[in-house]
Amino acid sequence: MRILFVAGDAPEAALPLVAAARAARAAGHEVVLAGDTDLSGAAEAAAAAGIATAAVTARTPAEAFLDTAGNPFPVPGDPHERRVLRGRCLGRFAAWCLEGLPGLADRRRPDAVAGVPSAFAGPLVAAHAKVPCVEFTGAPGEPLAVALAAAAELTPQLEGLGLYALPRPDLSADTPEAFVAALARLG
Repeated sequence: MRILFVAGDAPEAALPLVAAARAARAAGHEVVLAGDTDLSGAAEAAAAAGIATAAVTARTPAEAFLDTAGNPFPVPGDPHERRVLRGRCLGRFAAWCLEGLPGLADRRRPDAVAGVPSAFAGPLVAAHAKVPCVEFTGAPGEPLAVALAAAAELTPQLEGLGLYALPRPDLSADTPEAFVAALARLG
């Protein structure tokens, strides 16, 4: 199988995805890890593991947390409002990734897309490519408020795909071994 991995927003999200990609490659799958130029801090680990990479945006996750003047958004005191801010920023980053991900998917023709919970572009590129999406939960999950705020930011992209909500993953796995087993169930 050809698997397109979509990196998350930070090393703690992207690095576990490198382990899953390495396990998938060892099981005979063709893998590529896509994201920003630095792959959210995982580019060096991906290169060391021999994982093919593709930059789909020059923007970084950190930029998503800045306003148009380049100033950091004020961090709300309320925990719920902080989650909403995080979701909106992750949605902005996903939108930037979606400027390049569909073209990459069209060229590489993946059989599946994989990502971590914070990689909100993953399910959308899977919907674009009409392939299953596998969520690798070996990284921190996101609360519902984060996902809803990300979906609000991604409204134009969702509507462009004829969707009105973020697609749910077809399968999930929490370890590299479980990830490879999930791929076997796909085909």
